[in-house]
Amino acid sequence: GGVDRSAPAGFVAAAPQRIVDTRIGLGAAPLGPDGTLHLALTDRFGIPADATSVLLNVTAIEPTADTYLLAWSGSEPRPLASSSNVDAGSNKASLVIARLSDAGSCSIYNLTGTTHVAVDLLGWFTSSSDLGVSSARPRRLLDTRDSDQRLAAADGPLQVPVRGWAGVDDGVDAVMLNITATDASANSFLTLWEAGTTHPGTSNVNVGSGSTAANPAVSEISADGRVAVATNTGSTHVVVDIMATFSANAPGRVVALDPSRVLDSRVGLGAPAGWSGGPIILPLLGMGGVPVGGASAVILNVVAVEPDRDSFFTVYPTGTRRPGSSNLNAAAGKVVSNLVMVELGLGAVTIESNAARVHLVADVVGYVTG
Repeated sequence: GGVDRSAPAGFVAAAPQRIVDTRIGLGAAPLGPDGTLHLALTDRFGIPADATSVLLNVTAIEPTADTYLLAWSGSEPRPLASSSNVDAGSNKASLVIARLSDAGSCSIYNLTGTTHVAVDLLGWFTSSSDLGVSSARPRRLLDTRDSDQRLAAADGPLQVPVRGWAGVDDGVDAVMLNITATDASANSFLTLWEAGTTHPGTSNVNVGSGSTAANPAVSEISADGRVAVATNTGSTHVVVDIMATFSANAPGRVVALDPSRVLDSRVGLGAPAGWSGGPIILPLLGMGGVPVGGASAVILNVVAVEPDRDSFFTVYPTGTRRPGSSNLNAAAGKVVSNLVMVELGLGAVTIESNAARVHLVADVVGYVTG
């Protein structure tokens, strides 16, 4: 107690660390239907007592039924929201920002079926850190399809220059990237980490053979300005988009919130009744815990529900041009979710799809001050 978990906080990047893997009995047992995993976090794994929230990569592994996972502080009542939508039998990694409870814990809930869960700790937020968000505008950093140089496990990690590219300046210490694996030759997972350091035993994106999957990751940048990305098996094309950067004394501070639903086109929430396609402009000031004044960017979990064809979706500041980046990729008839950090434009964000018919759901999970 005594820590204000709602205080605006700076980021602390940590070397990726696996803290739960139910397949080997690390930290927890598998999550059954309507099951909740409670994770005590502060004063463990290097997380300080004054942390306000944590950045976790949560992977659902071979659930026995279509399900969703929800990460939140664990305070009751549990919000109607989701952090990760997962098909039965598949593996799905989802970056989550989880606000910590008064006791310094967070919880992960599973709706239905039984699933294994792996949790990797990527960092935390604390008001004593001066590492602020300096940019949250999407832009493309890398697309291996441009050079037709696939990322292959046999070749080892790809060294990706970040500082000095795509508007990332020299003062940036850490970066939030959206990583998309596409046209994978085998079921595999991708791992992102600071170049020049040991390959961590963690994962960021799980991709099925022949399919496409995206998930954000956060990493420190090496002294020479790079991050490393590797695939576990086979080969795949990789697309990397910059979502946000973190630098010392940047004005933006993160406030994590328990998830709050602000858009569900299936029920006319945040979108006109009967909407099935076209850009959605989503005003967010005063919505879901985002303040009317003093928010420069929002953190959302966005879900695409059963598009009529394979599609990708881009979330960007309203009133700006649609960028050439993507936030989530959904196969026809599937339900796919992804975390997005994006600047507000005119107090809103725009969500655009290239599918003709789809439903969209979004939950606010935090915002950036400034």
